[in-house]
Amino acid sequence: MVILIDRMIYSAKSIRMKLLVQYATVIGYHVWLFFYLPNEKGSPFLYTGVLPFWYFVKCIYWYYSALQLKSGYLQFNINLFFITKSYGVVNRFLCT
Repeated sequence: MVILIDRMIYSAKSIRMKLLVQYATVIGYHVWLFFYLPNEKGSPFLYTGVLPFWYFVKCIYWYYSALQLKSGYLQFNINLFFITKSYGVVNRFLCT
């Protein structure tokens, strides 16, 4: 679900919304992983199986998302791709 929201924000190129989603996911996941789940399961975070690995993957996602926030969205230039530079039979079937 978060990836779909992230792609919609990317399409709209809204840095402010991306920052809001970044804060919401970081806070939400930390509350869920470190407070809610240990109370429900009755065991600490490190002993819950695959959750530490999943948390590591989410941290990598947050890192690259923060880099995207820092550098901004890149401008898309369609003429950079060799398939879209000219018109022909091959390009017609590959790009449609």
